[in-house]
Amino acid sequence: MSRLIQLVTAASLVLTLGACQEETNDEAALRLVEEGFELTTEVADIFCDCWDEFNLEGVDSQRECVDRYVRLPSEQRCIKEAYLEDAEAAKIYLECWNELQDDLVACMDTRLSCGDPQAAVDCFEDRDIGAQRCIELPESIDRDLGNCFEG
Repeated sequence: MSRLIQLVTAASLVLTLGACQEETNDEAALRLVEEGFELTTEVADIFCDCWDEFNLEGVDSQRECVDRYVRLPSEQRCIKEAYLEDAEAAKIYLECWNELQDDLVACMDTRLSCGDPQAAVDCFEDRDIGAQRCIELPESIDRDLGNCFEG
């Protein structure tokens, strides 16, 4: 019986020590980028619920609408690599930006009306005003992010 207790104690100690390890800046930046992708998808999902009423050019379904705003896997890889140029700065920026995106999702969910596409404009304006308080990204990240969308 005491051998079982020793094994359980050792296992819980290993789990506890593993849980106490802090996330590196690289890990945090990548986690936050993934969260940002999810938030962008949520914004697109809400907006695209009204795809038909908004008469979006070249869009024939809700899925096509969402796909227009969600990043392709190659763009996602490029974005992740760009943020890893300076993971510490990226982490600080993305924490701020994701909070604003989360607020945008809540605002759009409340205000967007399929009969009035302008109803959620204030949500985007609030996000953009809030973004002014986020730190500026280093030029290396900014440049590399720009390269992710060329071509």
